[in-house]
Amino acid sequence: MGEFLAEWGPSLIAIVGIIVMYRIYHAGKTKEKKKEEENIKEKLVGVEKVVDKLFIIYPQLKSLDKLDNPNLTEEDVKRISSELLEATKIPDMIDTRIEKGIKKELSAVDKMVTTLVAQKLEEADKQSGKLIGDPSDYVKLGEASFMEGNNEKAIEHYKKAIELNQNYADAWFYKGVALYSLGRNEEALKVVEKAIELEQEDDVNAVAWGFKGAVLRELGRDEEADKADKKANELRKQKKE
Repeated sequence: MGEFLAEWGPSLIAIVGIIVMYRIYHAGKTKEKKKEEENIKEKLVGVEKVVDKLFIIYPQLKSLDKLDNPNLTEEDVKRISSELLEATKIPDMIDTRIEKGIKKELSAVDKMVTTLVAQKLEEADKQSGKLIGDPSDYVKLGEASFMEGNNEKAIEHYKKAIELNQNYADAWFYKGVALYSLGRNEEALKVVEKAIELEQEDDVNAVAWGFKGAVLRELGRDEEADKADKKANELRKQKKE
């Protein structure tokens, strides 16, 4: 036994030392992993809190993932698209930017929502061979495109709204504004005249008449522009009374 220990003792001690060191390393590694996992959990909790807050501020985010479902029916796409766009802060009227020159921009969330909804509706429209969205939704998408400076795309959306509802005064009006922004003033004039013909509310019509005056002035038809401005002022006074 003495001879065995004398010969193999140093090797055994070395092996035992390696085993002890391994166990210490392993134990330490486990603690590190546990600590790492705890840190990850803490971060996830923090992320979840942020997401919850975002859902409160932007409730439309909850519905975004629904659009990824490949089994959606046409009615599903229409309903979810309307829900998402309804929750955005896209203005219903653009008179402030026409008359006061106030520039408005889409928030990052609203831009994301309108982009995804537009893509989904376009895909669904192509698959079904018809327009499946609500006319008001195409108008909202048009307004979003207009606010982003994409007038051509805005006009495409407005055309879809008009195709679904020929008597949709707002769609005609917005289309006219987009045409005017592109310098297509003759077309813009015809379109805004159609909007005036259809619009029943005096305050909205006042904006339309004022816009018509602006278009006529661009066309060098100042006398007609003055008459349009006069009509717009009359409608504004009627609204105040």
